[in-house]
Amino acid sequence: WSRPPLQRAMEGKTVRALPNLGAPYSYSHTLNKSNSKGTRSFCFVPSPVVAATWITGIASFCLTANHWSDNITSRAWITDVVVPYFKRKIEEMRATSLESCKEFGTQVCVVIVDVWWGWIDAGWKAWLAETHPWIRLLYVPPRCTPKGQPMDAGIIAMLKGILRRQYGTWVCDLVQRQLRGGTKPEEITVPSDVPTCKRNLVNWLSEAVPEMNTTEKSGMLKCWEATGLHKAWNKDTQREAVKKLQDGLFPNLDLDQYNLGDEGMMKVVAALVADAQDNSEDQDAGWPGLPVLQTVPGTVAQEWERWIDWDSLGSASSA
Repeated sequence: WSRPPLQRAMEGKTVRALPNLGAPYSYSHTLNKSNSKGTRSFCFVPSPVVAATWITGIASFCLTANHWSDNITSRAWITDVVVPYFKRKIEEMRATSLESCKEFGTQVCVVIVDVWWGWIDAGWKAWLAETHPWIRLLYVPPRCTPKGQPMDAGIIAMLKGILRRQYGTWVCDLVQRQLRGGTKPEEITVPSDVPTCKRNLVNWLSEAVPEMNTTEKSGMLKCWEATGLHKAWNKDTQREAVKKLQDGLFPNLDLDQYNLGDEGMMKVVAALVADAQDNSEDQDAGWPGLPVLQTVPGTVAQEWERWIDWDSLGSASSA
């Protein structure tokens, strides 16, 4: 297990707004499109030489109108970060055993995201389904991010801790060099100009990724364990979840007809998520649990409606 490279979003319109990596042709242009809110975004990848020898921990650089990510940077994240990561991992697994998984592009891979607008944008989801049909989206429901998103369970805090340490080391080294050079303490300066800050941030983030994949790896695994998401692939957990759905939401669900074997589990899940593909952003953002899975268009919708005891719901609301 390892953490994939990062994506970095900054404010700007041309490659000159990106950090100067000190090498000619440091970046290659990959995207230049308007996002769903009407502003333009530009995405780049580091050149092969820079990516292999220097900025190894950042695979995507994006420029937006306000330095925030959007549905265009989400495309770049999939294309330049997620897809190469899945490809590498699948090749590593198949090099050990061809039975471990299917070939890249055939093996279904899951991407877990929250309900930020760049992930639930209808155009982005349609693009993902068309260009990478083997990727499935699993959304952490609204207001559940602190509990259900490993990044918020400690991984982001871990990354911030590494950055604070890198900044402290840089400042201490800077001060010591100035003192050794004869600078008076009251005349010591710490650069805070934009080019210096951008360059430092890119260097430190890039260095943080391999550190998180080695010395901090156990901590990241604990963050996954804290959310319980790793149990979602356990069949016993899946069966338990479906039974709880029956008790809490779907009293009319006859589990005996599905037998809760592998094929039965797939039918229950398919019925729950069948029409998730066609809902608006607001509806997607408000759905709990299984119904926010991305599914293949054309499956039979609304089967789950007959599992609900509508009469009891009506009497409860009128009371």
